[in-house]
Amino acid sequence: MGLLNHTNDGHFNVLIVITKFLAAHGPTQDSTLAALVAPEKVLEKQDLQEFRATLNRWEKFGLLRKDARPENTLYYNLIDEEYPEPKDEFSWQTWLSKRICEQIMEEKNNPKEQFWETTADTTTDLTRGLAWLLAQDIQTFSPSNHKQAEKQEAEQFRGSDKILLNNDVRWNNLRRWSLSLGFARSLPINSNLLPDPTGAIRKVLPDIFDESDELSHRQFIQRLAEKIPILDGGRYRRWLEEELSRNPEWKSIEKNFLSSTLSLALRCLEKEGELDLLRKADAERSYLTTTTKESPRPFTHVKRASTK
Repeated sequence: MGLLNHTNDGHFNVLIVITKFLAAHGPTQDSTLAALVAPEKVLEKQDLQEFRATLNRWEKFGLLRKDARPENTLYYNLIDEEYPEPKDEFSWQTWLSKRICEQIMEEKNNPKEQFWETTADTTTDLTRGLAWLLAQDIQTFSPSNHKQAEKQEAEQFRGSDKILLNNDVRWNNLRRWSLSLGFARSLPINSNLLPDPTGAIRKVLPDIFDESDELSHRQFIQRLAEKIPILDGGRYRRWLEEELSRNPEWKSIEKNFLSSTLSLALRCLEKEGELDLLRKADAERSYLTTTTKESPRPFTHVKRASTK
């Protein structure tokens, strides 16, 4: 049933509790894990079955694993053997959000033939929802509620039979996941949702640069799209935009220009001292999309300015 069409299935805060406990205590029976999350409901058979469905879903997606035990009891553990100290809250949440993002983006969890299905037991509903958020123009899109997002979706998918957010449950879950995984932020003035992948990109910078200190703009963008394929040029973003392009009113990003969401993230990371966006003479360049009052900003190379 995917990840968006549930009122309380596998949310990030639930996974924090479960994974931290497993890291500290090792293989644990499902009923014990359920008591951690919802102790007042643990004795209700239906609630335990629903919680087991959540555990099974994340086992399928590659975050948890079952441990065989006698007497038909179900024990779960983390699939990873190395992870941060659970007592370090910041490091744990950073690691967990990166790991969840990796599993959500896994190719096996996003088969192309099921990418637009609404009932598939895959991560495609969340993947395409996040890809859609990051395809928006942040100058005109920062919704405060489901109705505003639904209106934008209806306009962009006019004439299509594809569905992203056909109810407020899906929208609320997309909002939660986008904030938890670092693909959006809540504006301080009005709590509107601003698509912004700064947090998600920050987590993968060591993987992007590997042992390099500097990359050409094309190398950087390509590696980023491979690591987070809902960003510009990534395979899931391309699948989404293939459908959006059926609408003659859809405006694709110009060649060599970055989307407004990726441009925002790179500007934020530069301001934070994580990246330097360089402009070298006589080199091919990309352009950051800026506000209508500013000229597009060219850059040719990206340098890792910090190893924090």
